[in-house]
Amino acid sequence: MRWLRLDSHCDSAASRRLMISVHLPKTGGTSFRKLLEDRFGKGLRTIYGEKPFNLMREQRCAKALADAHAERDAAHDGVQCIHGHFLPARFLLLRERRNLVFVTWMRHPVDRLVSDYRFTLRHYDAATAPPFQKRILNEEWSFERYALCEELRDFYIQYLWAFPLEYFDFIGIAEHSAEDFAEFQQRYFGGGTECPRLNARPDAPEPVDAALRRRIEAHHAGDMEWYAKALSLRAKRLKG
Repeated sequence: MRWLRLDSHCDSAASRRLMISVHLPKTGGTSFRKLLEDRFGKGLRTIYGEKPFNLMREQRCAKALADAHAERDAAHDGVQCIHGHFLPARFLLLRERRNLVFVTWMRHPVDRLVSDYRFTLRHYDAATAPPFQKRILNEEWSFERYALCEELRDFYIQYLWAFPLEYFDFIGIAEHSAEDFAEFQQRYFGGGTECPRLNARPDAPEPVDAALRRRIEAHHAGDMEWYAKALSLRAKRLKG
């Protein structure tokens, strides 16, 4: 399959586009993955076995740098899209050799934390859980403690270490998922189907107390700024 607007005569590895799709946890990436599976088929490579936040920050960044050298030197034969949980810095060096298109989805930081907290409580296996998750369950953390802990402070900034938002060619916003999903398909594939709704809980999330919500937003001031910037980039993109 060739992407929309990709010249048919561009057959060298350097000229063929490779999409790098960063799945920020609890932003709707599971539904987006279904689209990528349908679009790219065997040309899709997924990275889900590695969970960056199971590592300490220094280890996480060091691994991203080491992976960057490995990805730069890899052939990526037959791969048209790479999607999963990974720091995008992992593919910075590959930009020297390939025509990359970076995409991701973001969600309001407080709402993402609510979803992530519930996921952490629901999906727990004492035999395989990382130390941080075990601590949360064993100490019976409340959502307030979870949302205001230092380990997860400014999650987006930690995950997008060394990778400015401006490096992304497309940032979808979960709160505008239907519209942005359609725009993504039109932009890169000339149109397509409606956004599949996967991994979504049938019950509506309970609202966060207004006072607590303000405290969480202040604690994650960096992420709030980045989310606002993503909304601004989206507005500019829609204006053309």
